[in-house]
Amino acid sequence: MFCHKCGAQIAEGAAFCHKCGAKVIRTDSDWSEEDTCASQPFQATSAASIDPATDSTPEQRPDASVQADAPVDNCIQPIMQDHTNSIEFLGNRFEITEELEAYIAVRKPQEQAAFEIETHYLTIKDEMLSELAEIVCPEEKKFVEAVENDIKSLQQLLDSNAITPLTEFEVTTLPQIGQRIIFKYTKNDSITARQIHSILFTKPRALYLKVYNEFFDDVYSSVEQANSLHEGLKERRVLESQRSTPTYRGYGFGIRGTVNAVMGAATANMGMAVLQGFSNGLTASSDASLVKQRTTQGLMRAKQNLLIMAQEQVKKLTEICLDYLFRDMQAEIDALNIKPYRTFSQKDQTTIELRNENYDEALKEGDISPERYVAYAFSALCDDPCSQGHYCNLVQAACTLGDRGAADKILAFTAKLGIEQSVKRTIESESEGKIASLNNLDENDLKQTKQKIDIISKLYGTIAATETKRLRARLKCLEEMAQAHEKSKKYQKLIATGSTTVFIMPDHTVTALDSTEKVAHLKNVVSVAKGRYILALGSNGTVSFGGRDSKLVWPDAKSWRDIVAIAAGGQHYVGLKQDGSVVSTGQNVRGACDVSGWRDIVAITCGSGYTVGVKSDGSVVACGQFWDSPGSMVSNRLSSWRDIVSVSAGPNHILGLKKNGTVVAQGLKSCDRGECKVSDWWGIVAIAAGRSFSVGLRADGTAVAVGDNRYGQCNVGSWKNIVAIVCGSICTVGLKSDGTLIAVGDIKDESHKLSTYRLQLD
Repeated sequence: MFCHKCGAQIAEGAAFCHKCGAKVIRTDSDWSEEDTCASQPFQATSAASIDPATDSTPEQRPDASVQADAPVDNCIQPIMQDHTNSIEFLGNRFEITEELEAYIAVRKPQEQAAFEIETHYLTIKDEMLSELAEIVCPEEKKFVEAVENDIKSLQQLLDSNAITPLTEFEVTTLPQIGQRIIFKYTKNDSITARQIHSILFTKPRALYLKVYNEFFDDVYSSVEQANSLHEGLKERRVLESQRSTPTYRGYGFGIRGTVNAVMGAATANMGMAVLQGFSNGLTASSDASLVKQRTTQGLMRAKQNLLIMAQEQVKKLTEICLDYLFRDMQAEIDALNIKPYRTFSQKDQTTIELRNENYDEALKEGDISPERYVAYAFSALCDDPCSQGHYCNLVQAACTLGDRGAADKILAFTAKLGIEQSVKRTIESESEGKIASLNNLDENDLKQTKQKIDIISKLYGTIAATETKRLRARLKCLEEMAQAHEKSKKYQKLIATGSTTVFIMPDHTVTALDSTEKVAHLKNVVSVAKGRYILALGSNGTVSFGGRDSKLVWPDAKSWRDIVAIAAGGQHYVGLKQDGSVVSTGQNVRGACDVSGWRDIVAITCGSGYTVGVKSDGSVVACGQFWDSPGSMVSNRLSSWRDIVSVSAGPNHILGLKKNGTVVAQGLKSCDRGECKVSDWWGIVAIAAGRSFSVGLRADGTAVAVGDNRYGQCNVGSWKNIVAIVCGSICTVGLKSDGTLIAVGDIKDESHKLSTYRLQLD
């Protein structure tokens, strides 16, 4: 065995040449079964040393002493030394030989020319997409408006039982747009509008027909219903005709005309004429509610299909334009005639490409460790030392292993090959794509934000660095808000206000500012709520009542167990159990106590005539009605709320605090006193709703309020160091970080008493 660099003979088992110090590069014939990772660090090997059967290098085969996915850190030091003409990473080394240096001298200017060509075409691509959007968007908007208008017209006709054919749509402008774009930016001016039309409208037909199959099922079903109805109407007309004054008149529609029109239209012009055919064959019956329901469902589905079709056309048009553009770009790059480093037979070339594809894909999918990929990549560089993909992946592997220094040095090595600019661009593009793929992770969620940071921080490039910095700032904000929210939620249990203010003393007894309220019997209390009566939650998970009346306890509340939170409305009371279910007691005049089926609840609140619960997924459930509007179901107004962490209810409006520190509101008469104008609130960690006013607590301990301020209940702008807030009908009470209480508004002239109390905070 001889040294590949100086030609000196190498002793059996030696790792380095005794004459020049070069690392030994072995072939399969030189490798022995007894060699181990400890005695023989991995060397860059030739393509021949990759076993096609196992897709692994010799030391990674099952019978080697180190298994394929075994960590190599125990065998080699993860360091990279700076050699002028070499690259070394995780004990693997590749260097620029005289032969390679001569090749680079020729290729380097070609690589620069290729980079300039790519830059030129990428600039054109941006201009193309910009112009495409500028031209297509108005056309798409007109199309959508036409669909909306005709759907609306058809629905009105259905309601009036007077169906007429729809107007024809004209959407063939999209192919002309494509032709203009392609002519302007590419050399492929031989393409015709007919060819584009074929691509845009003919090829996707199978997809659209599949989409419409469900629509046709509804058509058949509605037609069958109509035929049955029609037969019944015939018999009824006979009976009605025997009367002096007929009382019924209606029409059905035939299966043959409708189905033929719909199917024929879909085949001829896809989804566009589904509505046309539908209207041609359809007449409504004033007594056929089911037929109308089916027809409306069909129309809505047809509308959706039409809009999907328009989106698909625009998407396909964009793909066509880019395809022709990049064909021209590749033709210019091919004209540079960049020669490969080595020439292989077709069979060998196919094997090498397959090997590269397998390893690159495995790294992206996380099927192999970065250490294993590094070993493979160094061996592959012997075949293709200018492979941009390998260097991109080596940089990413270095970042994944936490070695940014190695990533920088790998890029420095690519500069010697003349491919640094292209590699950097590819890395940035891949990082940008990876970041875009993480859009499904919610940045308002602590766990998902941490997950996003963990992934992006391991990417390389300025885009990843900027995004990581932004996300870390976001995470810090979320953590501070979460801590402030949890603190406020904990301290808010200590106070409640309504007709009077009550609070929990350091000895876990309850004090009421109004001395006529009976609270002396309330012991070991951890949370209070105020409605007509005072509801107290004990440390053992049971509840007790206090107040002026001697008959204070509803019998069914005595059986409550495992309660973790309480809420009080006007005359009803609710408890949240540890298992996420909810119990209630009191007067159920408007359905405010209908909570028996609730599950997975994490927070509750009560208005005067309703109850609201927050589920663990951030959605909201409700029962009951607003106090000033009997029949106005609260649940109908909250169905769209998402990402909610807590709620607060006034008599006629509800506040919802979102994970991102913003607030949403719903109420009667569009909250005409301004109590629902909370859309510009930010950094909120606690909310409180009074009668026609709203108060929010920010993470920095300041407060903000909107709505009715006739009694000064919104004068909280000067408050500082607040950790919890509650609202009565016309007052606001705040708990400060030193345990003292502060209030504004009308609280029965008892606000001066608050300064004499100090609550115990952790």
